[in-house]
Amino acid sequence: MSASYSDKFVTVDGLAHTLTIHNYRITHPTLTIPLSSIVYLLPAAQITKRLGMKAWGLGITGVSWARDWERMTLAHREEQFERCFVVKFHGALFRAGFSVEDREAFVDAVERAEPGLMGRKPGEGEMDDVPNRTTARLDIAELGGVSSHPWCAFQSRAHRDSAPMPIPPFTMADLPPVDRTIASWELWQTRTEHLPSVVASGLASIGGAREFEARRKQWIQHTQSIYAWNARRAGEWEFVHGGIGALLKEYRDIYMHADIQSQERAYWDTCDVAELLLNFHLRNGHEEMVTEVIRNQ
Repeated sequence: MSASYSDKFVTVDGLAHTLTIHNYRITHPTLTIPLSSIVYLLPAAQITKRLGMKAWGLGITGVSWARDWERMTLAHREEQFERCFVVKFHGALFRAGFSVEDREAFVDAVERAEPGLMGRKPGEGEMDDVPNRTTARLDIAELGGVSSHPWCAFQSRAHRDSAPMPIPPFTMADLPPVDRTIASWELWQTRTEHLPSVVASGLASIGGAREFEARRKQWIQHTQSIYAWNARRAGEWEFVHGGIGALLKEYRDIYMHADIQSQERAYWDTCDVAELLLNFHLRNGHEEMVTEVIRNQ
């Protein structure tokens, strides 16, 4: 049997000396990494804080997580975080994050396939919990596989034909029904103001009414921009539509279950990712802002 370890998330092939991450990205469903090219492979708890933990997609701490939907509501909980690893390898600017079903068996298989690999340590500065915004902003383009850049690790897939598709349904139970007869930014602005109400009590407990109001206004600004943009582009940018939906669900779940510190981190994490996506899209020439209400509400 060639697979030293295999589960639904990852495979370690002892004969081929490779690590394969399943369901990695929309444009790169399977990521196979030669063990010899790995700079380090560490438990996620040792290399990044919970702030960078994602259900899937690019985290603001520079880790691109595989699409693990089971981790959606457990992303900030210790039991799931302990079964996650981060790998850095030659030829890519990002670090890949993934889950395993059996932590001990996975570590044993890696050590047997490539002795000493688990003992490799990251260089100075790798442990920072401060978001690397420059790298993150650049990786957004590579994440979608929509344009070619010298820093893209997958040049062969850098250009992707994106045939227009119908905009997928996008529902938000927290918002009032859409008046389809009116297409105005004022209507959308009014509807967006209802979004933060579901977490008002949690936010207010962080820093009082004044701080809550300031953060509420910033959240409204981000959601206005990202939803209006997403309404026009969701059919072409599948990863954006899924990613924003995952972030918003994660955001609400954290506010219902997590401690105050995790709530605060989740808020800024969500806003930062929305900002990254929006800025990337605008920098690539899509400066037109949508003034119609989101369809398929």
